[in-house]
Amino acid sequence: MVLLKNVSPRRSVATNRRRRTPTSFTKCRIALLSIVILFPCILQLFTIISTRPLTHFPVAQAMEIVATHEWQKVGKNDTIPAGLHVKMDLSTGEKWAKIATADEDDESKMAASGSISAEISH
Repeated sequence: MVLLKNVSPRRSVATNRRRRTPTSFTKCRIALLSIVILFPCILQLFTIISTRPLTHFPVAQAMEIVATHEWQKVGKNDTIPAGLHVKMDLSTGEKWAKIATADEDDESKMAASGSISAEISH
């Protein structure tokens, strides 16, 4: 009777090698190299952004009109102080404003309440 030894199959050379994991020193070298390479690019990007003039934002040329007793045309972006009498030309879209007198103020209140009816001419 022949006794056979317990023989394990041979491992291939590729599986015999132990896989090397990067050491902390190697990881630090990779991190430092990345910082050295990327830092100038990031710095240049922030420099470009911070020094670029803000021309891509529209600037509105507006002013508050000075209130007078005469009708004055209100521009597209102009602001109107509180308490002025305002009218709009519906055919052209122009707006006009002036200081409201006591008579006009009474008429406005009556028109808002509905006691005055407007006449329409054809």
